[in-house]
Amino acid sequence: MPPNQSTISRTVCGSTRKCPVVHSASSAATSSASSIWVAQQYLPDSLQGKILARSLIRLGIKKVALTYVNNDYGKGLADNFRSEF
Repeated sequence: MPPNQSTISRTVCGSTRKCPVVHSASSAATSSASSIWVAQQYLPDSLQGKILARSLIRLGIKKVALTYVNNDYGKGLADNFRSEF
């Protein structure tokens, strides 16, 4: 199945602006194949924020703005990101 329009838009935006994009819900194999700035992940919720932070650190990014969905998943992701970044 091809990626949906939302996935395509995020992929193009991330690649064009050299901004890391993580597709956490896309199962399309082509979503991340075209750019080093785009990744897919299928990891436990407890690891997602930590791995994203490590990826940004490896890319040399020193400052980020963090927004998240105000629910258990979003808060957990933000907390794990903060603890690692």
